[in-house]
Amino acid sequence: MIMRENSSQRKLNIIVLYFVPVGTIKYTKWVDGFTSAMSVIEEKHNVLWVNLSDTDLFKLEIKFENFDVLFVKSNWGARVDRYVRKHQKKMPIHKALLISGSKMPDKEGLELYDLLYYETTWYEKFIAQHKNAIHAFGINADIMQPIKTDKTIDWLTVGQFKPYKRMHKIIEKKGNRVAIGELPERWKFWSKENRVYNRLVRAGVTIIGFLDYAELSEHYSKSKNLLIAATIDGGGERAVLEARSCGVRNIEIMKDNPKLQSIVDGPVYDHYYYAAQLVKGVNTLI
Repeated sequence: MIMRENSSQRKLNIIVLYFVPVGTIKYTKWVDGFTSAMSVIEEKHNVLWVNLSDTDLFKLEIKFENFDVLFVKSNWGARVDRYVRKHQKKMPIHKALLISGSKMPDKEGLELYDLLYYETTWYEKFIAQHKNAIHAFGINADIMQPIKTDKTIDWLTVGQFKPYKRMHKIIEKKGNRVAIGELPERWKFWSKENRVYNRLVRAGVTIIGFLDYAELSEHYSKSKNLLIAATIDGGGERAVLEARSCGVRNIEIMKDNPKLQSIVDGPVYDHYYYAAQLVKGVNTLI
């Protein structure tokens, strides 16, 4: 079931503050549910994107009084959140944290942000004391659709080659096994990411680097099973919804991850719903 909701017609002025490192694939090819939701919002509202990787917010000499809200795309205590806390007095604007991760909130953060967006019902209870908390998440279901193709991949896993993703667990599976993710820098041969990568290669897992959204959708459609073995702090929410939207028959997650358990059988939220929820949240502030 695809969840959708109509967006508000009121014109908003939004700043999106985020961090994507210069030189990474994501810097030039960032497409996912969030960027797709913001594209929907940009059809009716004004959005200013500020990447802290290459632009200091204050060098832009922004007149905050002309904006309704600052969207902070960050986890608690991560780079962008730390930046906002440090400079909060210079930002006379409503602040909304789009919680990216599973870290627990702290008192300072709960008092700082006027609005919190959370991704899963599992996380909702941890911010229940906040006066303005709203669910906002989804995937681009216009792209993430089932494609008629042969199921040539027995087991697929998607994510970064980081230990907390536990991608190595696909080694235990039988058949044609494929791992998709941005490849680690090979010259950093000592890195944990390369250790994971090398372990998969030695086990005969097919490694595919970064794919654009349409290509990723095709690989989901080719897959019989998806394995997302991440720890509770390892993400995976987007991959689960994308795979479900593309018709993957079986999705396996770990028993120690109640966060992902909460979305395996729930609604598949799309980017239209995501956009509507983001706008709905802002309208509660103004």
